[in-house]
Amino acid sequence: MTLYSLDAFQIGQRIQLHPATDQWMQGQRYAQVIRVGRKVITVKTDAGRTYRLLPQYICEIVE
Repeated sequence: MTLYSLDAFQIGQRIQLHPATDQWMQGQRYAQVIRVGRKVITVKTDAGRTYRLLPQYICEIVE
């Protein structure tokens, strides 16, 4: 498992959600970073839904 700091994320990056998240179990495995805040990352999944996640819920940066 890889843990990222907020500095590792940039707007527009493609990421994979962690398998422990409900979104991943519902089939929403990949997303795009749309905002990086002070504590959370806002992502938009391929299904079009927007979520705010802590960095620990991101499995990998796909790019």
